[in-house]
Amino acid sequence: MCHLISAVITKSSMYSLTCDSHSEIIRHYDLRYQEQRGDLVNVEYRPPDGNIFSTNLSNWIFYATPQLLPEWFSKAYYIEQMESLLLKRRKDFVHDSLTSLILIEDGETHHVRDSMVILHKGFVHVYGHSSVLATEESAVEVSGSGNYIIAQDNTKVITRKIGQNNVICLKGAARLSLSDKSVLYSNIIVVAEGISTVEDWSYDEMGDDPKIFLREQTTGKIFNKVRNKVHNQVDNITKNYIVEGQASLITQN
Repeated sequence: MCHLISAVITKSSMYSLTCDSHSEIIRHYDLRYQEQRGDLVNVEYRPPDGNIFSTNLSNWIFYATPQLLPEWFSKAYYIEQMESLLLKRRKDFVHDSLTSLILIEDGETHHVRDSMVILHKGFVHVYGHSSVLATEESAVEVSGSGNYIIAQDNTKVITRKIGQNNVICLKGAARLSLSDKSVLYSNIIVVAEGISTVEDWSYDEMGDDPKIFLREQTTGKIFNKVRNKVHNQVDNITKNYIVEGQASLITQN
């Protein structure tokens, strides 16, 4: 995953999608031949300090790769093109402090904060104080505090530096990945039901009192690649789990 505004440029055209992945753009427009020949340039706009909600667009930074750009590439021209695309993309795909319900579907990628979202076969970055209902093979990346996430069907949820008072409910065959880059503070609650899965890569970065409930036929997997480096690592993590019914909790290297 790249950034809010990503595009692939060839000698004749600029290609972009509502997603922010260069590889997906190349696949969608069948640009693999140009990629192999080195006849394309990947460009993107990045917000200052990673703040996707920054309204001072003059501070956004233009990046182009490879480092050695082809002679036909006009940086000034494509900066102007990307600025126009940035303005439109922010209007359509960045949502901050909205009181209405947002419907995201069909492969679109959105960024939300202080918002309510229904997600259907889409992707959303959640930055705090938002409620999300995710269905039908959607993907949710969660950060910040005060989020309430319901993930069902084959939805995937991943945490990124989440804060306090987050609730994540998994239903059906949903999957949650507690990233090793997460910082899980107290008051996080995860409730897994159905045949959902919790993959725990967080190690001892967990906070004071998280609660992860495994119910029905769910599975919790603790990936312990640092078992030999940290004493009682697994024991400390398993204390965060409450296993009920036919659910199971296992550790894996």
